[in-house]
Amino acid sequence: KIDFRSMCRWEPSFVMNKGRHFILNQMKKLLLFICFLKQYLFKSDNESIARTIAELPAFHRTEAFKYVFEGTTFCVWYLRIRKNIFNDHQFAGVVKVEMILTTEEEIEEGMNTDVINQISAHLINERNPVCYGTDKRWANHIYPVYLTESFIKSQYIGDSFFLNLF
Repeated sequence: KIDFRSMCRWEPSFVMNKGRHFILNQMKKLLLFICFLKQYLFKSDNESIARTIAELPAFHRTEAFKYVFEGTTFCVWYLRIRKNIFNDHQFAGVVKVEMILTTEEEIEEGMNTDVINQISAHLINERNPVCYGTDKRWANHIYPVYLTESFIKSQYIGDSFFLNLF
């Protein structure tokens, strides 16, 4: 288990700020994961994590990385689901795949490469957007995920309505 706090010098003073705990917790996870990648996976100081992901060829993935955060073991990798042509930026078409490892075998040894490849293949097969043009993030959408995200967002209640409940 890696002690991320000492590695990244992360200051927890901003975690609870006006009910934004969930968003800031996700940011904390991302910052810790980036520190993990930088210190343990890229030995050369000249190698950039961003460059590695941006230059990922179409239909390729990075290595899968296992890390533990707050007692939960994760497996994460990046996958380019389409060619990087006619896009707004270099990261269009790259998705981050993050899975919680649940079985003892996965937690001890990590995910099987065949399972990771199969999941990646399924994601690539679902890559063709039906939402083209309706969202600036269309290049990173996978249609079933987009539908789920749209439905969940439509169920949100407004801030003023929420505040009037009390």
